[in-house]
Amino acid sequence: MSVARHCLGCGALALGLLAACGGPPPPPLCQSAGAPCGTASDCCLDLACVRGRCAPPGGHPSAGDGGAPTSADSGVVDAGAGADGGVSTAFHEAAHWLPSVPFNGGPVLAAPTIVTVTFADDPNRAADEAFDRYVAGSSWLADVGAEYGVGDGREVPAELPSTSPAQIDDTGVQNLLAGLLQDGGLPGLDQDGGAPSDGGVQLESAVYVLYFPPSTAVSLGGQPLCTASSGGYHGEAGASGRRFAYAVVGNCPDALPVSPTATLEWTASHEIIEACTDPFPESHSAWAIADPTAPWGEVGGEVGDLCSFLLPQWSADGHTLQRVWSNASASDGGSPCLPAAEPYYGADVEPSGYVAADAGSNVTFTVTGWSTAPVPDFYLYAAPYAGSFKPTLTPGTTYLNNGGATTLTVGIPAGTPSGSYALAVLEAAESQNDFTGTLVGVYVP
Repeated sequence: MSVARHCLGCGALALGLLAACGGPPPPPLCQSAGAPCGTASDCCLDLACVRGRCAPPGGHPSAGDGGAPTSADSGVVDAGAGADGGVSTAFHEAAHWLPSVPFNGGPVLAAPTIVTVTFADDPNRAADEAFDRYVAGSSWLADVGAEYGVGDGREVPAELPSTSPAQIDDTGVQNLLAGLLQDGGLPGLDQDGGAPSDGGVQLESAVYVLYFPPSTAVSLGGQPLCTASSGGYHGEAGASGRRFAYAVVGNCPDALPVSPTATLEWTASHEIIEACTDPFPESHSAWAIADPTAPWGEVGGEVGDLCSFLLPQWSADGHTLQRVWSNASASDGGSPCLPAAEPYYGADVEPSGYVAADAGSNVTFTVTGWSTAPVPDFYLYAAPYAGSFKPTLTPGTTYLNNGGATTLTVGIPAGTPSGSYALAVLEAAESQNDFTGTLVGVYVP
């Protein structure tokens, strides 16, 4: 059996990336730009305490009023005098590029059955089942899945009588699920939702979501799951002439910048929506950026991955769920991540693909601020994300807003071998709990 693993991994991080993803650990909780302060230690990132407000050294035009937008920096422009002598204003969203998740022709789970697989010693068994049951019939699933052909589903609990293993890797996960399907320990479900047979192999319409309690050490690719990802991944496997989608949700309470419960739900919802929109990523890919040379393909390229560089995520009915990429909303000028968080703001980086550069040289990217409505100035923060070398990253300015332009200079260390590459994330942030991010890639030919 084989698997194409797609993780909620290094993409769902706060300012300052987790060490597991090749960047520095996140900074301690602190005050963001515009917040009141007494000394510089009260302020985060590169900010100083200027006139009682957190701001870059030397101050910032909006620091004194807490970062409130003005007509000069908010994208609100003077449209000229009206017929009655009054002055009208209009907001113009700055031009920007956003990726699109292509359809690769594979099946999706149109009416997914979410099989919640839990162990007898899991103290969260009831909560895990309740969460999957909520997701299956939620407005969230209907909203984020609609344009990808995914609709309402149902939840089926599968309570294993055995206790959880002390340790397990992905091969063990696949063998466990395949064995349970073969001996009747898990429900084998008929295909539906348009999932076809393939050469006599039936493609299941279910996603088996396997929750592990804290007592199980789950590993992925030879690393602890909480190091290799933020606690979850999904893939496909086979048993008895069937191929099925599955997801693994571990217990990594400190993996994301939210509460342990929110971390678990964020992780589970991320893997569930991706297992529905791309259930067979190895054999019959559906919705995913499959191009390995595209920066967004490097982070998984599925509909959850593109919204992982984002806080806040979506909360409703006491639950925290992943926002999900929408091609339609992105192309229409709205928030690209649904359910929408308006106004949405970000930093557009051009070129959008990997750029070739010699060792010892610099690459300058053009950065444009944009937002769907007027917003306060946002902070720019760049950090290494993945790759075979660590670049230097120098934004041309500390703050940006809709229509504002600056640069990002990426330096390649001298002596970097040919064939090396680096991926960085550029975040636009109002605070440590309110930010968006985009990717920048360079390589040495």
